[in-house]
Amino acid sequence: MKSNSFPSHLGFVEDTVPDDIFDILVSNAYRAKKEGISAAHNLVGQLEESYDMLNMPFYEYVQIEKYLLNVCSGYENEFSLMTLYPVIAGNLNLSLELKMLWVNFQKKYEFNPVHHHTGLYSFVIWVKIPYDYKTECSIDSCKNAKAKLPGSFAFYYTDHNGRIEEAPINLDPSYEKKIVVFPSYLSHCVYPFYTSDDYRISISGNLYLNFDPQRQF
Repeated sequence: MKSNSFPSHLGFVEDTVPDDIFDILVSNAYRAKKEGISAAHNLVGQLEESYDMLNMPFYEYVQIEKYLLNVCSGYENEFSLMTLYPVIAGNLNLSLELKMLWVNFQKKYEFNPVHHHTGLYSFVIWVKIPYDYKTECSIDSCKNAKAKLPGSFAFYYTDHNGRIEEAPINLDPSYEKKIVVFPSYLSHCVYPFYTSDDYRISISGNLYLNFDPQRQF
Protein backbone atom coordinates (compact mmCIF):
# COMPACT_ATOMS: atom_id res chain seq x y z
CA MET A 1 0.00 0.00 0.00
CA LYS A 2 1.35 3.40 -1.00
CA SER A 3 0.40 6.71 0.60
CA ASN A 4 0.36 10.09 -1.14
CA SER A 5 -0.03 13.28 0.87
CA PHE A 6 -0.94 16.81 -0.19
CA PRO A 7 0.47 20.02 1.32
CA SER A 8 -1.89 21.10 4.14
CA HIS A 9 -4.14 18.14 3.36
CA LEU A 10 -4.41 14.44 4.13
CA GLY A 11 -4.05 12.76 0.73
CA PHE A 12 -4.88 9.27 -0.55
CA VAL A 13 -3.60 5.71 -0.45
CA GLU A 14 -3.06 3.45 -3.46
CA ASP A 15 -3.09 -0.33 -3.58
CA THR A 16 -3.30 -3.19 -6.07
CA VAL A 17 -6.56 -5.12 -5.72
CA PRO A 18 -5.98 -8.84 -5.04
CA ASP A 19 -6.90 -11.14 -7.92
CA ASP A 20 -9.79 -12.84 -6.13
CA ILE A 21 -11.41 -9.54 -5.11
CA PHE A 22 -10.82 -8.04 -8.54
CA ASP A 23 -12.47 -11.02 -10.24
CA ILE A 24 -15.55 -10.68 -8.02
CA LEU A 25 -15.77 -6.97 -8.78
CA VAL A 26 -15.42 -7.42 -12.53
CA SER A 27 -18.00 -10.19 -12.76
CA ASN A 28 -20.48 -8.12 -10.78
CA ALA A 29 -19.74 -5.02 -12.85
CA TYR A 30 -20.74 -6.81 -16.04
CA ARG A 31 -23.72 -8.37 -14.28
CA ALA A 32 -24.84 -4.88 -13.23
CA LYS A 33 -24.49 -3.67 -16.81
CA LYS A 34 -26.58 -6.60 -18.04
CA GLU A 35 -29.28 -5.95 -15.43
CA GLY A 36 -29.22 -2.25 -16.30
CA ILE A 37 -29.95 -0.87 -12.82
CA SER A 38 -28.90 2.73 -13.36
CA ALA A 39 -27.00 4.61 -10.64
CA ALA A 40 -27.05 7.90 -12.56
CA HIS A 41 -29.69 9.53 -10.34
CA ASN A 42 -27.20 9.43 -7.43
CA LEU A 43 -24.18 10.62 -9.43
CA VAL A 44 -22.93 13.81 -11.09
CA GLY A 45 -21.12 12.13 -13.97
CA GLN A 46 -21.91 13.16 -17.52
CA LEU A 47 -22.04 9.49 -18.49
CA GLU A 48 -24.64 7.39 -20.23
CA GLU A 49 -23.80 4.13 -18.42
CA SER A 50 -23.45 4.01 -14.63
CA TYR A 51 -24.85 0.96 -12.86
CA ASP A 52 -25.56 0.04 -9.25
CA MET A 53 -23.56 -2.99 -8.07
CA LEU A 54 -25.00 -3.69 -4.63
CA ASN A 55 -27.41 -6.32 -5.93
CA MET A 56 -24.85 -9.10 -5.61
CA PRO A 57 -24.58 -12.31 -3.57
CA PHE A 58 -24.08 -11.42 0.08
CA TYR A 59 -20.98 -13.61 0.48
CA GLU A 60 -19.29 -11.67 -2.35
CA TYR A 61 -20.32 -8.35 -0.84
CA VAL A 62 -18.73 -9.42 2.46
CA GLN A 63 -15.43 -10.24 0.75
CA ILE A 64 -15.37 -6.91 -1.05
CA GLU A 65 -16.24 -4.95 2.08
CA LYS A 66 -13.61 -6.77 4.14
CA TYR A 67 -10.91 -5.82 1.64
CA LEU A 68 -12.07 -2.19 1.52
CA LEU A 69 -12.12 -1.95 5.31
CA ASN A 70 -8.53 -3.17 5.32
CA VAL A 71 -7.45 -0.44 2.90
CA CYS A 72 -9.36 2.18 4.91
CA SER A 73 -7.57 0.94 8.02
CA GLY A 74 -4.29 1.50 6.19
CA TYR A 75 -5.41 5.04 5.40
CA GLU A 76 -6.32 5.62 9.04
CA ASN A 77 -2.91 4.38 10.17
CA GLU A 78 -1.22 6.79 7.77
CA PHE A 79 -3.39 9.91 8.06
CA SER A 80 -5.62 9.49 11.17
CA LEU A 81 -8.70 10.82 9.39
CA MET A 82 -11.00 10.12 12.34
CA THR A 83 -9.02 12.40 14.64
CA LEU A 84 -10.56 15.28 12.68
CA TYR A 85 -13.90 14.25 14.15
CA PRO A 86 -13.57 13.89 17.95
CA VAL A 87 -17.15 12.63 18.33
CA ILE A 88 -16.38 9.81 15.89
CA ALA A 89 -12.94 9.00 17.28
CA GLY A 90 -14.28 8.61 20.80
CA ASN A 91 -17.28 6.44 19.96
CA LEU A 92 -16.35 2.76 20.09
CA ASN A 93 -19.76 1.76 18.73
CA LEU A 94 -19.09 3.40 15.36
CA SER A 95 -17.72 1.39 12.45
CA LEU A 96 -17.62 1.52 8.66
CA GLU A 97 -19.97 -0.11 6.18
CA LEU A 98 -19.98 -0.21 2.38
CA LYS A 99 -23.32 1.32 1.38
CA MET A 100 -22.74 2.61 -2.17
CA LEU A 101 -21.05 0.69 -4.99
CA TRP A 102 -21.34 1.41 -8.70
CA VAL A 103 -19.56 0.92 -12.00
CA ASN A 104 -18.98 3.46 -14.77
CA PHE A 105 -18.72 2.32 -18.37
CA GLN A 106 -17.32 5.57 -19.66
CA LYS A 107 -17.20 6.41 -23.36
CA LYS A 108 -14.99 8.72 -25.37
CA TYR A 109 -15.71 12.41 -24.56
CA GLU A 110 -17.72 11.63 -21.39
CA PHE A 111 -16.49 13.03 -18.07
CA ASN A 112 -17.10 13.51 -14.36
CA PRO A 113 -17.10 17.18 -13.31
CA VAL A 114 -15.48 18.33 -10.08
CA HIS A 115 -17.42 16.86 -7.17
CA HIS A 116 -17.13 15.13 -3.83
CA HIS A 117 -18.93 12.14 -2.30
CA THR A 118 -20.98 11.38 0.78
CA GLY A 119 -19.83 9.08 3.55
CA LEU A 120 -16.47 9.03 5.32
CA TYR A 121 -14.27 7.15 2.83
CA SER A 122 -14.53 6.83 -0.95
CA PHE A 123 -12.59 4.84 -3.51
CA VAL A 124 -12.13 4.22 -7.20
CA ILE A 125 -10.86 1.01 -8.80
CA TRP A 126 -9.76 1.07 -12.42
CA VAL A 127 -10.86 -2.02 -14.29
CA LYS A 128 -9.97 -1.00 -17.84
CA ILE A 129 -8.01 1.95 -19.24
CA PRO A 130 -8.28 1.67 -23.05
CA TYR A 131 -5.78 4.41 -23.91
CA ASP A 132 -2.28 5.59 -23.17
CA TYR A 133 -1.72 8.98 -21.53
CA LYS A 134 1.14 9.91 -23.86
CA THR A 135 -0.99 9.17 -26.91
CA GLU A 136 -3.81 11.25 -25.46
CA CYS A 137 -1.43 14.17 -25.03
CA SER A 138 -0.47 14.05 -28.72
CA ILE A 139 -3.92 15.08 -29.97
CA ASP A 140 -4.04 18.52 -31.60
CA SER A 141 -6.09 20.17 -28.86
CA CYS A 142 -3.65 19.07 -26.16
CA LYS A 143 -0.12 18.78 -27.53
CA ASN A 144 0.76 22.47 -27.07
CA ALA A 145 -1.15 22.97 -23.81
CA LYS A 146 0.67 23.95 -20.62
CA ALA A 147 -1.39 21.49 -18.55
CA LYS A 148 -1.99 18.14 -20.23
CA LEU A 149 -4.86 16.27 -18.57
CA PRO A 150 -6.74 14.17 -21.14
CA GLY A 151 -8.03 10.94 -19.62
CA SER A 152 -6.70 11.87 -16.17
CA PHE A 153 -8.23 11.52 -12.72
CA ALA A 154 -7.53 14.57 -10.55
CA PHE A 155 -7.85 15.54 -6.90
CA TYR A 156 -8.31 19.13 -5.68
CA TYR A 157 -7.14 20.55 -2.37
CA THR A 158 -6.24 23.92 -0.83
CA ASP A 159 -2.59 24.68 -0.10
CA HIS A 160 -1.18 26.58 2.89
CA ASN A 161 -2.09 29.89 1.22
CA GLY A 162 -5.67 28.89 0.52
CA ARG A 163 -5.12 28.37 -3.21
CA ILE A 164 -6.89 25.51 -4.93
CA GLU A 165 -4.35 23.04 -6.30
CA GLU A 166 -4.78 20.09 -8.65
CA ALA A 167 -3.13 16.68 -8.19
CA PRO A 168 -3.69 14.60 -11.34
CA ILE A 169 -3.22 10.88 -11.83
CA ASN A 170 -2.33 10.43 -15.50
CA LEU A 171 -3.99 7.15 -16.35
CA ASP A 172 -2.79 4.42 -18.68
CA PRO A 173 -3.25 0.60 -18.68
CA SER A 174 -0.71 0.25 -15.85
CA TYR A 175 -3.43 1.54 -13.50
CA GLU A 176 -5.75 -1.38 -14.20
CA LYS A 177 -6.45 -3.24 -10.91
CA LYS A 178 -5.31 -0.22 -8.89
CA ILE A 179 -7.45 1.32 -6.17
CA VAL A 180 -7.20 4.75 -4.56
CA VAL A 181 -8.95 5.44 -1.24
CA PHE A 182 -9.54 8.98 0.01
CA PRO A 183 -11.78 11.03 2.32
CA SER A 184 -15.23 11.38 0.78
CA TYR A 185 -15.14 15.17 1.09
CA LEU A 186 -12.03 15.44 -1.12
CA SER A 187 -13.02 17.01 -4.44
CA HIS A 188 -11.98 15.25 -7.62
CA CYS A 189 -12.88 14.93 -11.29
CA VAL A 190 -12.38 12.64 -14.29
CA TYR A 191 -11.29 14.21 -17.57
CA PRO A 192 -12.54 12.90 -20.92
CA PHE A 193 -10.40 10.75 -23.18
CA TYR A 194 -10.27 11.00 -26.98
CA THR A 195 -8.20 8.27 -28.65
CA SER A 196 -10.17 5.07 -28.01
CA ASP A 197 -13.65 3.82 -28.84
CA ASP A 198 -13.57 1.28 -25.98
CA TYR A 199 -14.99 1.80 -22.51
CA ARG A 200 -12.97 3.14 -19.62
CA ILE A 201 -14.35 1.00 -16.80
CA SER A 202 -14.08 2.04 -13.17
CA ILE A 203 -15.76 0.92 -9.97
CA SER A 204 -16.40 3.39 -7.16
CA GLY A 205 -18.13 3.46 -3.82
CA ASN A 206 -18.56 5.06 -0.43
CA LEU A 207 -18.17 3.72 3.09
CA TYR A 208 -20.34 5.20 5.82
CA LEU A 209 -20.30 5.15 9.58
CA ASN A 210 -22.87 2.93 11.26
CA PHE A 211 -23.77 2.24 14.87
CA ASP A 212 -23.60 -1.57 14.91
CA PRO A 213 -21.22 -2.51 17.78
CA GLN A 214 -20.84 -6.02 16.33
CA ARG A 215 -19.07 -4.76 13.22
CA GLN A 216 -15.36 -4.04 13.27
CA PHE A 217 -13.43 -1.35 11.42
